[in-house]
Amino acid sequence: MQKWLKYLVYLSVAFLIWYLWKADFLHIPEISNYGLFGLSIAVLLGGYLTKSKVWQVGLKAKGMDVNLRDSIASTGLAELGKYIPGKLWVILGRAGYISNHYNISTRKASGISLVVQFITIWSGILLALAGIIFIRVPAGWILALVAGWVLLSLVLFLKPLHNLIKNLFETRFKKEINLPFINLQEVKPYLHWYFIDWLVRMAGFYLLLWAVLGYAPSAAIAAGFPLAVTLGILAVIAPGGLGVREGILIVWLQAAGFDLALATSLSITVRLWTLIGDIGIFGIGVLCKKKE
Repeated sequence: MQKWLKYLVYLSVAFLIWYLWKADFLHIPEISNYGLFGLSIAVLLGGYLTKSKVWQVGLKAKGMDVNLRDSIASTGLAELGKYIPGKLWVILGRAGYISNHYNISTRKASGISLVVQFITIWSGILLALAGIIFIRVPAGWILALVAGWVLLSLVLFLKPLHNLIKNLFETRFKKEINLPFINLQEVKPYLHWYFIDWLVRMAGFYLLLWAVLGYAPSAAIAAGFPLAVTLGILAVIAPGGLGVREGILIVWLQAAGFDLALATSLSITVRLWTLIGDIGIFGIGVLCKKKE
């Protein structure tokens, strides 16, 4: 398993290099305020640390007492895995690290990681819906998001409907799916961490826009970040949500009053900014990694 994790790290770095070359993102955007830009990166890295905390409390909800250093190491080392097509690399990577250092199977740790991912998506969509009140997005988006969030809530937290959907899918496609049922009572004591995590990252996103624009935009615009990230996660095939996040952000920023050219430029800048964060948390993960 330890060799497998090393190969995952190497493969992640290789795909990241390919991703940079393919996307042609190796150019520096114009920044109006470098102080705010630096602060936005610091807050973004703080967001990766809260993401690690979410992973830790997700494990704790299932009776696994994992220290924060190992949570950070497993999150950081797996982060570049999202540039490999298929988001399961991120889920399996951090689960594999925990399995190596604690008395838990990779299968069980992966199941917990998947639960954490689903709750992250669920809470992110909820925060995006709060922002839609103040941003004039297409009506179809509102209906789709509300319907999707309600359906996701019912499927994840309501056992009879969860079993029904799971059985229907497996009967129709003749294939077993790993759709976790989430006991709301188990995760309720830690649910606030999911929202803290999103709010920290939203703050970083807002500071970035402020740094690039040179003025403070509407605070409601920050809700576009969890919207783009959650839908990017659901785009399993696209490495790192490539193209999906940018497209969503462009529409969101246009709805917030920016013209197409500026919205496009901002969305690419956001991608570069998150890339800096990905590399940063990877480095932190390497520093936190236990010597084998």
